[in-house]
Amino acid sequence: MPRIPPDIEDCSIYLYPTKSDAKSGESAGGSGFLLGVATEYKPRQLGWHLYVVTNSHVIREGACRVIRLNTRDGFDVLSTEDGSWVHHPFGDDLAACRISPLDVHRFSFVEYERLLSRDQVYNNRVVVPGMDVFLVGRCFSRDGKQRNTPTVRMGNVAQLPDEPIPHLRGIDQEGFLVEMRSIGGSSGSPAFVFVKYAEMKSVSPSVQPSGLQITWKDDWMLLGVNWGHIRKREKVFQNIDGATRETDFFIEGNIGMACVVPAWKLTELIDSEPLQTQREEEDHRRRNGPVDGLAVSD
Repeated sequence: MPRIPPDIEDCSIYLYPTKSDAKSGESAGGSGFLLGVATEYKPRQLGWHLYVVTNSHVIREGACRVIRLNTRDGFDVLSTEDGSWVHHPFGDDLAACRISPLDVHRFSFVEYERLLSRDQVYNNRVVVPGMDVFLVGRCFSRDGKQRNTPTVRMGNVAQLPDEPIPHLRGIDQEGFLVEMRSIGGSSGSPAFVFVKYAEMKSVSPSVQPSGLQITWKDDWMLLGVNWGHIRKREKVFQNIDGATRETDFFIEGNIGMACVVPAWKLTELIDSEPLQTQREEEDHRRRNGPVDGLAVSD
């Protein structure tokens, strides 16, 4: 597997139910990450629209709307309102919230252009089963107390989103299966896939008869957002007077298959009317002056 991109861990954020939970680093909560969309007004010169992305169930069922974001010497706690979050228009397990980090914050973000598309999977075969995947998110008991210390997990694409995966919400969620253990608290973590692309340049026919030299480069894209794992129910048996008897109890096991909402579902969310309108209004204001708290691209 290639080396993961530098600073990619800095895109990770944690989510908690309350400020006190965030400050003390309680176990309850979820994960998320920062996504950047280049402003349409002088793209990449004035900056980016930044969003915190996570699962919808982290925000709604989990009521985890307090963001813990690293600073240069620790962490900061940011509260958000329920109305600040926009959920996927068709019910997929995704939610996003506009955020404006400051100079004191230490962060990176995933560029919108790195979101994998459906066409790239099913027509161009950019991603196929077996390809290397890495996930960046929270690991309970090792998540960092003085600052967010995300964990990197490695795996591979096990199954394409050909058939929906039953979701605890009672919906059928389109998603990848990834051979990787997902646990409580990692919901909302970004899952990345390593891809290869061909770089072509003209060369002398003495070097290459075709006049073209092809070099294969390693790159990465956002595969999607982790939302859970496949569970298996195991019956509990009891030994009574030397006889093994079945009980009415079950233990739910984790079979090591993470469920990942495809990145093109995130594209649908980011391109939905509420967020598009929000960006257009901000770009309009930028024409008349800088926006406070805007994260400017290096």
